[in-house]
Amino acid sequence: AAYRANSAVAQSEIYTARAVIDVELAGHRIFSELIDKVMHSLLHPDDAYSRTLLSLVSSQYNLHEASIYGKLQCTLDYISGMTDPYALDLYRRITGMSLPAI
Repeated sequence: AAYRANSAVAQSEIYTARAVIDVELAGHRIFSELIDKVMHSLLHPDDAYSRTLLSLVSSQYNLHEASIYGKLQCTLDYISGMTDPYALDLYRRITGMSLPAI
């Protein structure tokens, strides 16, 4: 009974809080953009931008998968292994929101 009551409170007060929804929406945008950019780069590896972006990916990931399925799997493996701060940092860098000091 206590569990159900706490679950109901969590659902109505925590998961629907404005700050939680804002973070959820931002996270969706960040991860969608990362998946799109990395997948595009894997499908078009000869583009200058693609080569630059793929140079950021750790060598532990096999980026030269032959099949599209393999490329998608590699992309999802790479991105799902990111910490939230790293994903946010990478998103900011590839969208130009954050530039290194020169």
